Amino acid sequence: MTMNEIINGKDNLFPGLIPLIRRFLRRAAVEVDTLRTLQKYLELLQHRASGLFSMRSGLRQTAQSPLSQF
Repeated sequence: MTMNEIINGKDNLFPGLIPLIRRFLRRAAVEVDTLRTLQKYLELLQHRASGLFSMRSGLRQTAQSPLSQF
């Protein structure tokens, strides 16, 4: 299995760690603000595992951001 398959799942063979964590969080009594924060981190992990987001591209986006000009 690849890192992407472990994190995001593989067809019907393995659900993936992130979907399992999300399922747990839906059933647990987690505050809305905490859940939103965790969702952002989980999404980041999913993108990193699938190759959509690398550290280099993240730094590049931050450097090109209008907020980084100050």
